[in-house]
Amino acid sequence: QNRLTIAVGVRYFNRLIEEDNFEQTFSFYSDYGGSLQLTGSVLEEAYNEIFERLTQDIFNASVAKW
Repeated sequence: QNRLTIAVGVRYFNRLIEEDNFEQTFSFYSDYGGSLQLTGSVLEEAYNEIFERLTQDIFNASVAKW
């Protein structure tokens, strides 16, 4: 079993309510078989899974106080 992990640093600025500003690291991972190479469709599937989750997490954090 192998794991690809991607982390993204985010700085969120709310110009109207400065208390809502935050700086946070978001990360997520995708596991793939130990006999597979991280290329082609395996890489694309891992990226899609990770980016979908990162996008959701960042969006939720930015609108949590609305």
